Formats: sequence, C-alpha cells, structure tokens
Amino acid sequence: MTDLEQFDGLGLSTYLIRKLQKKCIFTRYELLITSNAELMEITGLTEAAILELKEKLGKDFLHLQQSNVNNWKTYTKIHNTGIEKLDILLAKIPLKTGSIWEICGKSGVGKTQLCHTIALNFAAQTQGTVLYIDTKCDFSGTRIMEMLRCRDVPNNICGRIMQDILVERTGTAEGLCDLLENLDLQLNAGADADGGNIKLVIIDALPAVFFKYRSELDHLKGKYLLAKLNNLVYQLSKEHHIAFVYVNLLVNIEEEQQITEDLGKY
Repeated sequence: MTDLEQFDGLGLSTYLIRKLQKKCIFTRYELLITSNAELMEITGLTEAAILELKEKLGKDFLHLQQSNVNNWKTYTKIHNTGIEKLDILLAKIPLKTGSIWEICGKSGVGKTQLCHTIALNFAAQTQGTVLYIDTKCDFSGTRIMEMLRCRDVPNNICGRIMQDILVERTGTAEGLCDLLENLDLQLNAGADADGGNIKLVIIDALPAVFFKYRSELDHLKGKYLLAKLNNLVYQLSKEHHIAFVYVNLLVNIEEEQQITEDLGKY
C-alpha cells in the first residue's frame, strides 16, 4: 500500500491513484510538491479540485513530517559494503536502510561478482540477513565458500555467514513480484516470522525476467509488472527499512535493436 492509499475521503479513486503512481507520485509529500498544472494533466481534475486535495493532505503534514523524521533517525543505518574504495566513492549516497541501488553495466563486466561480494561482506559484518534473488541461476554457494577460504575465515564463521544469505530463484517477473509480496507478508507478521531480519535484498538481475516483454504483444504486461515491482520495492524499502540492490544491463542502440529483432522471431 502506498502512502496515498492510506487516506480516505480525498476524492482520489483507485484509478487516479494508479495514474499518479505511473508518474512516480506515491506519497502525499510527492503530490504536494508537484505543480497544479502537472497534477491536472495527470488526473484530469480541475485546479479547484487539486487545491482542495492539497489542502486536505497538508493540514497535519508538518506534524507527521516531524514524526517521520524521528522515525527515520531511529531506523536509518548506513551499511558498509566491505569494499573500501566503493564506500569512499559513494560516500554521499551510501548503501543504507531504505536506499535503492542499481548496478548497471554491459554483459560480462562482473556485476554478479560484485553482488556476491556485497552479499558476503554484508553477512560477514552481521548487518542482517541478505535475500539474494537469482533470476539467472548464477548464484554460486561454491563461489562464496571460495571467497571465504581465501580470507581464511574459520569454518564456524563460514557456516554462520552462509546461513545469513538466503537464496531464492525465479525465472519470471511474476515470480519476482510474488517473492517480494511474500516477504512483505512475512515482515508484517512480525519479527519472529521467516525473513524478519532481512536488511538487504539483491535482485540479480532484472533483464532476465523482463526481456521477454519487449515485444509489442507483451509490452503492456511488461510495463504493468515493472510498475508493480517498483511499488513493492518502494514499499519494502520505506516501510520495512530494507536496502535494495538490483542489477540491470547496459546495451547500446545497435544491441537493443538486435535484441528486439531477435525477440520478434519468436
């Protein structure tokens, strides 16, 4: 559930909320800072209706914002990736509770190896449990163990680290969304539920489950699932203070055209 959906009597139908979400307006803060003209274009409402809506949303906004700030200070924690040069490079936008990182690069440059390293270091520093969602069947427990052996980590510590890296595999966008929905249900059930200590989610990778929706026939379904995934990641990151890292693929225009042509053959 997004922030806007928590308020009744605003005059916003589910249809209008979905239209706002498509423009990345999920919270009342985001709605309040969006210009009236843009909101009119998105929703089709009159300026008078927009002003009335903003008035309703803004009445106790400052009070709740202070509450949110206090809540943020309580839960926010900066996570060390264990890669010194990376932490220094990204000091201004560190991996922290509620943050979302995108690792983007061409095929074969080491994105998955970076994810393995971040997962291992996160678990080794007892910062919490890592949920590693593997969409390409690329996650290797053997590789993790080899990295631990190279560091001369004692066997009992190796076992604890491995236990703190939960691996789930899925080959579809629907399955990816289902995994995150189930995680949300588990977290809402309480800290004692399975996955209650998950502080980092790594999704490796998005292209593996979304490329098949690039054809004209499946394009709308792909957009719907991508929007759903975006909402789930936003919700989990903000409501449950989870950091996210997901992998995307960088391609040039010629490669993208070739992929589209290849998909059109099937």
